Amino acid sequence: MSAKKTSVRVFFDSPCLKNACPEIDVRRIWRKTSSLIRKSGFPQNINLVFVDNSAIKKLNRRYRGKNYPTDVLSFNYSEKKCEKNHGSSFWDTGEIYLGLPYLQTISRKENIPLDRLIEKTIIHGLIHLAGYDHKRANDKKIMQTLEKKCQKMLNYKRRVTS
Repeated sequence: MSAKKTSVRVFFDSPCLKNACPEIDVRRIWRKTSSLIRKSGFPQNINLVFVDNSAIKKLNRRYRGKNYPTDVLSFNYSEKKCEKNHGSSFWDTGEIYLGLPYLQTISRKENIPLDRLIEKTIIHGLIHLAGYDHKRANDKKIMQTLEKKCQKMLNYKRRVTS
């Protein structure tokens, strides 16, 4: 039995955004996300897209009807090409948009290392791609349980809370 091919690609919406956060270890994010996908059975082809507050706010307004920036939005494209094709010639399973300035603010306010917060947020986005949501209290508990399991898969020493 052959293993499924995993493809995780990381994009920054603009070079300025990437340069504003030199502490982000893109290779580590790629490695951890790829590892989690292999261990968990999450969708195999993922684009991680870091965007500014303006871009995530527009996406949030367009797809969720919420007119404010957020930390993460997930889009499952298992049956169609991804909206922003980022040079891809194959069908992607999904994209996870990360509001980098929003995450930076949370990181500072809650004194959580930015890279750890990004990893936690990616886990949250992957669980959404797998079809889970947190609209009802019971669904939220299920997602929290899955997040903890994923954190254990990545050998987290300390729990990161939302």
